[in-house]
Amino acid sequence: MRVLSAECRVLSACFFSALCTLLSAPPANAIEFRIPIACDLGKDCFIQNYVDTSQTPGEYKDYKCGTMTYPHHTGTDFRLPDYVRMREGVDVLAAADGKVERLRDSVADISVRKIDQATIKSTECGNGVTINHGQSWQTSYCHMKRGSILVKPGQQVKAGEKLGQVGLSGDTEFPHVHFEVRHNGKVIDPFTQDQLGWGCNTGSGLDHSLWLPPAREKLVYNPTALLSAGFAAGEPSEDAALDGEYNNLQFPPDAKFMVLWADMMGVQKDDELMIRITAPDGHEILSKQANFPKNKAVIFFYAGRKLLMNFWTPGIYKGRITLIRKTPDGAMNTVFDETRELKVKSPTPLQ
Repeated sequence: MRVLSAECRVLSACFFSALCTLLSAPPANAIEFRIPIACDLGKDCFIQNYVDTSQTPGEYKDYKCGTMTYPHHTGTDFRLPDYVRMREGVDVLAAADGKVERLRDSVADISVRKIDQATIKSTECGNGVTINHGQSWQTSYCHMKRGSILVKPGQQVKAGEKLGQVGLSGDTEFPHVHFEVRHNGKVIDPFTQDQLGWGCNTGSGLDHSLWLPPAREKLVYNPTALLSAGFAAGEPSEDAALDGEYNNLQFPPDAKFMVLWADMMGVQKDDELMIRITAPDGHEILSKQANFPKNKAVIFFYAGRKLLMNFWTPGIYKGRITLIRKTPDGAMNTVFDETRELKVKSPTPLQ
């Protein structure tokens, strides 16, 4: 485990650099992990939060010195884009061989935004599994779906074996599995082998990672993503979008509004968002620009156009969502640029 002594941390003279390097070397018994969720990272699942590495009270930093974490966060959150994907079923997998120590499988799947926080006191992890890997290593898997856990206490499991499914139980606002690593009872960041609050590094990362090589290739640091997007026939809500109410939308030809919405994670200060809608004949009927004054872990944004005639012109409408970020050298970088389509049918003739 790459943990320095207190004396090494406070010494800054070059004389002690060799000692620090020696003390920071990974141990011979270091464990390695597979990705603990069966999904395609960056496409149908995302890392929403990392372990908090900040050493300053009130601040928070992920292992790359970014803001994809929150104060004292102790794990890595692999999230799903919405409740639809959760209901379909996404497996949580054992990250390494070990023995199941304990579990819980009785907590309801419901966002903490909809319940009293007191109802989840002492069950913040929700439904979960803890595995002992030997050599004082443990992993925990939290917020799993109620009734989905497949293992029993004392059971031996292999890396990649199904433990259950991703859920919405415990202290969470979105479906995800919180993956936590401990060694000798202390939280360890699997991306660096550092302890909770040990400090971040703007370098390439993964140099001291506990992830197996195939996992490292997929665990590219990507703090910003378009989780989901689509059209609505009126003012949309984030909860309705998460619940899939706008999926396969049957758009009324006489709807008073046409709205394009986007659910995003990791938007950063001064990012520029463009939302555009193009009519079937190719001309643009909506162009909305927004700038963000501060970082947002998750943001739900929408813009729309009012119906000006009796009916919307039949055909395919295209919505385009583009996020632009200024790089440190002043260049403009496209973070994502995606389109969504909406089919509007001809109005039914009056009888």
